This record gives sequence, structure tokens and C-alpha cells, in this order.
Amino acid sequence: MRKGFIILFLITCLLVFSSGCISPQQADGPNQTTQSVILYFANQDATKMIGESRYLTNVPDQEQFLKLVLEELIKGPENEGLSKTIPETVKVQVLTIENGLVHVDFSQDMHTDHWRGSTGEIMTVQSIVLTLTEFPFIEKVKMTVGGETMDLGHMSLDEPISRNEI
Repeated sequence: MRKGFIILFLITCLLVFSSGCISPQQADGPNQTTQSVILYFANQDATKMIGESRYLTNVPDQEQFLKLVLEELIKGPENEGLSKTIPETVKVQVLTIENGLVHVDFSQDMHTDHWRGSTGEIMTVQSIVLTLTEFPFIEKVKMTVGGETMDLGHMSLDEPISRNEI
């Protein structure tokens, strides 16, 4: 009996951990579900982006959900082999979605607290664009800071960016 329980437990764990990117899972409350998302962080030497999977409480409003996704991205990676790409002081001020374009307006901390350097700037932009375009309803990402063009020093983002353009 005990051996059967252990096998059943292992099979259940395998099914839970192998669920797809957007498969809803049961959360704490009876009407809450979680959704698996992929957040992109820099590897230790900032030569490539690595996806890290997380489960977030699913909310029905797409804009609110993407804001939660970005807040999780700002918190940084759980894997010690990955590096933050956005300063932890940065806040998502406004996020809107229209016709496959998500417009994200960040707080001034994106300019004042960013560690700069062209590599750091590229990693920041890539992590945001890759994370948001994981969702099939997002094709391009427009980033601003305080309603103005996002200008990190070496790059100024006047136009929306697609996954293929980074």
C-alpha cells in the first residue's frame, strides 16, 4: 500500500511540474488558479538570456496579469546562476495593451537607478521584450519612463520592439 502511494505521489508531481507554459493550476482559493510564465534573466556573464519558469496567481484582466509578470521580473531570478536585469526600485506605472502592442511606462528609477553600460541596457530590454512576447497576444513592446522615451544612455527606445528585433 505504501509503495503504491509513493508511486502515485511521484506521478502526480511529474504531471504538475511538466505542465505547459499557460496551463492553469489550482491555487490557494477555490476560484483561484495559477499560470506558468517564463521570465527572462541574464546569465552570469551577460552573454545570453535564460528563461526561468514561475507560477503566478492568474487574474482575468490581461493588463493586470502582465503587470504582475513584470513585477516578478523586477524581483529578480530565483536561480543563483542568473542575474537581475531591472533595478529592484523600478515600478510599473502604467501598462496597456492594444492590437498586440503592450505599452509599459516605468518609474523614473529605470533611469536613475539603472547600472548603465551597453550590455546591461541590452539585457534589460531583452528581458522585458522576451518575457512579454512569450504571451501569444503580445507582438511588440513599447517602453517609456515617466511618459517619455526610455533612454538608458547607450540606447533610446523610440519605437516598439518585437521579439525578432532584439
